[in-house]
This record gives sequence, C-alpha cells and structure tokens, in this order.
Amino acid sequence: MTTLTSSQLTRHPTRAWDATIKDQPKRWLYSIPARAWALIDARLQTSRDEDTALTWPDDQQREIRSLLGDLISALDDGPGVVVIDRVPMDRYTPQQATQIYWLIGQAIGRPITQNIKGDVLYNVLDQGGDYTQ
Repeated sequence: MTTLTSSQLTRHPTRAWDATIKDQPKRWLYSIPARAWALIDARLQTSRDEDTALTWPDDQQREIRSLLGDLISALDDGPGVVVIDRVPMDRYTPQQATQIYWLIGQAIGRPITQNIKGDVLYNVLDQGGDYTQ
C-alpha cells in the first residue's frame, strides 16, 4: 500500500480513515468466504510448518483474489484498512496462522517492508505499556 498525498486524499476522501469508522464495521470488518478457506486449507496441506513464504499458483491466485474482492475493494477504494473476522484458531497452529495471513497478503498484493528491520509480517503484541505518556 502506498502513502497518499493530501491532494490524492482530496480526490479520494474515502481512502483516509479516522475514529468515526469504528461505528461502521460493514466498511472494514470482513469474513473470509468458505471457498477461500478451502483454498487456504489446501495450500497449507502442501506446505511444511516452517514454510512462511508460500505463494499461490496462478489459477488459485485469480480465484482467491476474486473471493476476496470486497476486502480488496475496501483497501483500494474504501477506508484503506480491514479487519479479518474470526480466523478459526481452534483449527490452526500459530505457525499456520502466520502462513494464512501471508497467503491472504499474497492474494491482496505485493508485500512491502513494514519497519526498518525489513519485516513484511510480524506479530503485534500488547506489552502492557502506558502509551498515554
């Protein structure tokens, strides 16, 4: 995802999000369709547990992008942020959850670094700090 300039936000005001969006979950909360879960499960079956750099074969890439079309539209043309609702963690190991997010990310677009260390996917952990000070 690219950073937008103020002139681009003027042309695409829905791409900027603020606190008011929390009251509009239909704009940012997405459930993964059952067929997409079936594709994800099949892809996980072909991987090793330590394999975090999974990709989609071309035919499956087209199908998963189509299945995630509303989510992709929210990122591209909507608020620019989404929350994936209820990944069934009772079915997956933590390592598989990482692989799932990687696969979903691969369906959405090209990964880019998220920090100075070059991480493209990492866990966010609340360490109990007081961020108001």
